[in-house]
Amino acid sequence: MFYAVIDTNVLVSALLNINSNPGFVLCSVFNGQTTPLINTDILAEYREVLARKKFHFPKETVDIILKRLENSSLKTEEIPAEFPGVCDPKARCFFAVTMAAR
Repeated sequence: MFYAVIDTNVLVSALLNINSNPGFVLCSVFNGQTTPLINTDILAEYREVLARKKFHFPKETVDIILKRLENSSLKTEEIPAEFPGVCDPKARCFFAVTMAAR
């Protein structure tokens, strides 16, 4: 069993092309080989990005994917710490979940 924090770009790429390396990651989650590490901020970012019109993902598909991810994940809350090396505020939640799960 592997644990992984799945970046939003990986999720988008997987949904655009399931026969890609990101698609392999998503399939490994759905097959029970990988457990995603998430928190509420990560789920919110997934939902916001996947709803963008430029991707043309049907809302029903997004809902199903996110529900499956959420059901197969290990929920982790951020550790309250500063990460001076992480400049992008949206990236901090991914880094914090990684650090909390260590």
